[in-house]
Amino acid sequence: MHAQKWQPVYAQSRLTFCSGCERGSGTDPQTRAKLKDEFGTSVLFPVGMVVHYVCKAGFEQVPGILNTITCGKNMKWSPLARFCRAPLYELPTNCTSDLYGLSITWLDFLSCTFRYTMIGRRWNTCEANGSDVRWSNPPPLCVPVCKDPPDIPGGSHNGTASIYPYGTVIKYSCKETFSLIGEPIIYCDVDKTNRPLWSSKPPKCQVIICTDPVVQDGMKKISEFKDSYTFGGNITFECKIGYFMIGSYFIRCEANNTWIPKVPSCKKVSQDICGAPVILKGSVYPPQPYYNLGSIISVRCDKKYSFPDETMEMKARCKGYNQWDPPVQLCFCILSPDTAKLHILNGIIKQGKKEYYYPGDEVIIECYAGYVLKGSSKIKYIGGEKWLPNIPHCYLSNYRIFRPIGRTFSPPKMKGKCVCVLWGECRLSLKPGE
Repeated sequence: MHAQKWQPVYAQSRLTFCSGCERGSGTDPQTRAKLKDEFGTSVLFPVGMVVHYVCKAGFEQVPGILNTITCGKNMKWSPLARFCRAPLYELPTNCTSDLYGLSITWLDFLSCTFRYTMIGRRWNTCEANGSDVRWSNPPPLCVPVCKDPPDIPGGSHNGTASIYPYGTVIKYSCKETFSLIGEPIIYCDVDKTNRPLWSSKPPKCQVIICTDPVVQDGMKKISEFKDSYTFGGNITFECKIGYFMIGSYFIRCEANNTWIPKVPSCKKVSQDICGAPVILKGSVYPPQPYYNLGSIISVRCDKKYSFPDETMEMKARCKGYNQWDPPVQLCFCILSPDTAKLHILNGIIKQGKKEYYYPGDEVIIECYAGYVLKGSSKIKYIGGEKWLPNIPHCYLSNYRIFRPIGRTFSPPKMKGKCVCVLWGECRLSLKPGE
């Protein structure tokens, strides 16, 4: 009986194994903010790294609201609060030399509407500023105020204030024996009409217990065996020699006391079947638990990942005994953009034309009049300077049409002969390539 052989693969300089948070994954990029220039074009950030955002031109940062996110141990970013806003105020009056020395209280000029509160110094003085005059303090702000943060059964939050202005962050926690389901943090936000509300529903505290799963002809790869598992507990499985796995080798105890994905199974290796390849950061099409001898599958890496040759898609055929031809490769992180240009000699890109193409981009190609297309008119860029199917070519047609000049024909000197004259046109019969 044959066992599947795994061939070692080595990432090229633009590729690496991922161990961290991807740029733009799970974060709210916000149309009002952007990543600081110091972070450049990095696409992968290590666990524990803190990245900073800044407000775009025309917006300003709300005082007291964090403009950072952190890469967690689960390789997910912490929530990013909406810390940028358009200016909320204008000076009710200009500080001019006529008002020099005047002290005012903004309460005489400003009043906040319902569910808004005034933040900042109420008093101000028009004072000298070199040869000019200015207000001693910026005017106060009217900021939205959210209702009290909701309580949750089996848990609590750190909110103890009398009011919760825009940007206030609330953190939840659960009592012992309870598990926190959902994001632990919410913050005071506004909707499209500037109505204050909390950024999301609060998390839940539940008692989660998943029973010990059993896989026939398989075994657990864990440090200690348990009768049950709590929320977030995970198990990695492997099959005995001579068996292959159907399903995911990694499962996690989730809400409703269930394992996600479902518990896998092990099937005996035979000469006429292959198990579905396990592809981290990729997928297999068509998705099936196993495949018959001769079946062809398409393996695709997720966005921002590729195979060692920098392509994102490959095909493999089942050879039996759980072996694929060619062997299915691993998907690596792409550390820099993978782009390509495309030019069609004697033809045009009819649909999808652009200066640079990224993996997944598709185009439709058409030849000039008098040329025929050899290959598929629709192709897709799969990375690594490769297209699927291969880039087609436009060849000269076997028949060329020459229109007469006056009453005489003036075709160029070419091998071939005039096989017919129709409506004043001479059609030359040529051999391919002539």
